[in-house]
Amino acid sequence: MAGVLGSLKFAEYAERESAAVIPRGHIEELPDGPLGLGVWVSNTPRSRRAGLSQEWREQLIALGVDCAVAT
Repeated sequence: MAGVLGSLKFAEYAERESAAVIPRGHIEELPDGPLGLGVWVSNTPRSRRAGLSQEWREQLIALGVDCAVAT
């Protein structure tokens, strides 16, 4: 769930701020509490990105995220 929520919030941030680079300290406020979006992005290794669906990967790539998969 955290991966999907993080991806959704990343997409919202990128659209809102017109930027795909999120400062590590950036926090998104959610109804259930804060989400450290910058930390989520920096802690999501490329190996985990391999588990994203092709649709999610394409959306993130369109936002400027490096979705290259570690080998």
